[in-house]
Amino acid sequence: MNRFIQVITLLALGVGGTGCSLTVDSEVTQCKNPADCDKFDSPYALTCKQNVCVRDDVRQCRLSDVCGESEYCEKKTGQCVLAPPCKEREDCMAFAGAEDFACISNVCEPARCEGDAQCMRMGANFVCEGGQCLDPIWGCRGQPDPREGADEDNLDAVFRIQVLYAPTQNMEEVPIRNLVARVCLPGDPNCTQPAGKKPTYDPVTGWLEVTGLRNNNYYNIKLSGEGPEGVGPVLPGTIVMYRPVVGLTEEKEPALMFTAGTRDLFGGLLKVPIDSENMGLVVARVFDCKGNSAAKVSLNVEPNVLCVAQPDPMKECRTKLFYFDKENLPDEQAQMTDAAGVAGAINTQTKVDTTFFFTLDGENKEYAKKTFVLQPNEVTYLAIYPGVYP
Repeated sequence: MNRFIQVITLLALGVGGTGCSLTVDSEVTQCKNPADCDKFDSPYALTCKQNVCVRDDVRQCRLSDVCGESEYCEKKTGQCVLAPPCKEREDCMAFAGAEDFACISNVCEPARCEGDAQCMRMGANFVCEGGQCLDPIWGCRGQPDPREGADEDNLDAVFRIQVLYAPTQNMEEVPIRNLVARVCLPGDPNCTQPAGKKPTYDPVTGWLEVTGLRNNNYYNIKLSGEGPEGVGPVLPGTIVMYRPVVGLTEEKEPALMFTAGTRDLFGGLLKVPIDSENMGLVVARVFDCKGNSAAKVSLNVEPNVLCVAQPDPMKECRTKLFYFDKENLPDEQAQMTDAAGVAGAINTQTKVDTTFFFTLDGENKEYAKKTFVLQPNEVTYLAIYPGVYP
């Protein structure tokens, strides 16, 4: 294309100077129909007049680059319109260049990536999904409950979890024998007014199921029972829900119950005496956004207190944090969870509010916390998920 034709083209597309007049060479044939003008890839809508591509008098735009703030080019009409709300990327397909749009914070916005390589600068976990860089492992932190039905409170909900005996040697995890389960609201620590329907328990598989619960509500489940033949009773326990039950809520990992002797073994490994009559024990399983056990998560407890009683005058009895190893035993040296995602606190205060904080390695703020009242001489089980729950 010679210089003369180039100037004509630039002015015709509206990307040259303004306030100039120009006589168009009648010999120049840029187009025969509007479709021929697409080759110029102009953000404006073009049409063909007298064999020259010019701005369309009816259609404003071809791409959103020429629209105002919070406006986007609607493909069907060629007009700049306000961005509509969306739930998924497909809702944005009405706009020009829809493959370059994404549903971000429930509004159609220009896509921020086309491939994973563009997201690497944001962190090792980030990938390009739906036109935006997302962290599928931890990106749901601070986001509302993603479960379907989480905004409905008038449905019957079901809660399911496996309840197993936790061996400390090379023994297989087995269902608790003669399990007794009572379900109650968090404000009823002694479970004097059971909620929901009577729980059902399969002693062969260890699955506990509670029906008749109110959707989007929290419950505590108090447990007691026995270990395998010859082991005797396990410590009583309470499952404290970190997130409300929604629809069918099934925990991926079991509640592992153990005996008083195992708890005392924990104290020995952690080099702290146990005040069993006054203090409690917490075992927490930590999950990521995909529902997998989460490594590199630290636990903190407030208040961290001295025991009511000091059973050993040679050793200070106080709240002690720990993390399980692969043998379901506390590792005194560990500072965060491993791939099993299990943390705990022994000699925790009871009968008053205690808060448990969970922090991801390398960050200075917690991504989850739970405040509740523990009971002495029992184990409290938590399942911690990233996200914001009511």
